[in-house]
Amino acid sequence: MELKFSSVSASDLRSWVSSNWSDDLLDEFESRRGYDLRKHLPALLGKGDDDIVARIKSDYRETISDLLLEHFIKSRVSWADVKGALTRNQAHGSPGNLLDLYAASDIPETEIFGPSGFNIPGLLMDKDFENAPPDPLMLKFSSSAAHVAGKKFVSSESCTWLGEHFKVSLSQVKPEIDQLFISGVNHVFYHGMAYSPADAPWPGWLFYASTNFAPSNNFWRHFPELNSYIARCQSVLQSGNPANDILLYFPIYDVWHNTQGMESRLQVHNISKWLFGTPFYEAAKNMWDRGFTFDYISDRQLTDIKVSGNSLLTGDAKYQCVVIVDCNFMPLETLKNLLNLAKKGATIIVQGDLPRDVPGFGNLENRRNQFGKALSELKPVDSEYSGIKQANYGKGKFLIGENLEQILALTNVSREPVADAGINIIRRVHKRGYYYFLSNLGSKELDGWVALGVKAKSAVIFDPRFSQRSGIAKLQAGKAEAVQVYLQLQPGESCILKTFLTQIMQLK
Repeated sequence: MELKFSSVSASDLRSWVSSNWSDDLLDEFESRRGYDLRKHLPALLGKGDDDIVARIKSDYRETISDLLLEHFIKSRVSWADVKGALTRNQAHGSPGNLLDLYAASDIPETEIFGPSGFNIPGLLMDKDFENAPPDPLMLKFSSSAAHVAGKKFVSSESCTWLGEHFKVSLSQVKPEIDQLFISGVNHVFYHGMAYSPADAPWPGWLFYASTNFAPSNNFWRHFPELNSYIARCQSVLQSGNPANDILLYFPIYDVWHNTQGMESRLQVHNISKWLFGTPFYEAAKNMWDRGFTFDYISDRQLTDIKVSGNSLLTGDAKYQCVVIVDCNFMPLETLKNLLNLAKKGATIIVQGDLPRDVPGFGNLENRRNQFGKALSELKPVDSEYSGIKQANYGKGKFLIGENLEQILALTNVSREPVADAGINIIRRVHKRGYYYFLSNLGSKELDGWVALGVKAKSAVIFDPRFSQRSGIAKLQAGKAEAVQVYLQLQPGESCILKTFLTQIMQLK
């Protein structure tokens, strides 16, 4: 028997949602969301009160995300594990929470396509080719998932469509790879190198999506030099552990709560529709530009966080605080998790207002009441710093205000001032100090003293273009106990800095 409601049938619905359906979806939905979707099919197709429509669509999108994660990705990973194989997953484009989907595979994998348009003097690019540039803050979804989940590798399908065939130079490829590195990727592969029969006329078979990395390219003889550079960088970026300070909460329910369409595909190709312009993105961009180190975290991942002292532990990484940015919708369970973390000693920072409402439709009033009671446990009062309110909770605290950098200054979080010189960095911790990968992707050279965001007694500097070019870095004391290092980086150059907390390096 076919169920129909206001001229909408379950069979009609399947044709609308394409693959975002399963035979047991309606039962799974009711089990997970607490109500029968059959009674709200018109709302699922956009008919009715806008808020109710958005809530039901949010519930539908969350259910699809759960099923994709639990019944497909995790099943695939388990199957591969039995076979002794590792899995990679390009989660972007999926109708689900990217952080959870990336983290479920052995190797989270992102991709870049199109030239970034770096303002590096003399950089050769195909002037006849245009494409939207990749964004490192999108790339960080894959690396954040890996860092939070304790995965060693972050992979990337790299350098697609930098230009038309035979119009891309290795000098253009190198800064694109550097941007991947500073975004947290440490396991790149090229796209692409098509199979070509030996008897095929030159230039052989070519894949439509350049860049062409096959032997037919004129840079083939020089290719080993770039590969050696990448291998040296990755040997560092695959060692130690992530050393980021901040966990930035990704408000997926703000993305899901809308009346448009059915599915919600968070694609790398359409970030202008779901990422750009959001308070989350603006906060991430400001922190990136100012040299703060951070990873994104999902609602599901927050449940696995442990607290030690005032630090937050997950995977192999240690963080100093959680940041929530002007979030409209937050599940009751997530709010309780944050309160529990604070109770144990964590610092929770809220830029803007506290979360305003719970997402979804099922059992709405009861969940709203519980949400309000949970929020009422916080009693923010004005602190000694203008514009900042503080609510002590257990051993930890909530800090609330509009100026995120001002709030971060009250915590153990420090930024990397080298960002002021236009230098991008990623930092990892090793047993005796820290690794830095630093890249100058701008137009100005760096030649001078810059402060580090961590303590150091000595440091060694490496030029990864060469196998044996290294030396003792010059250090000096700076302001407020900051250590300064002398760096020289031309536009397009990069280096690796290895610092030591106690060891005093000396020239022999």
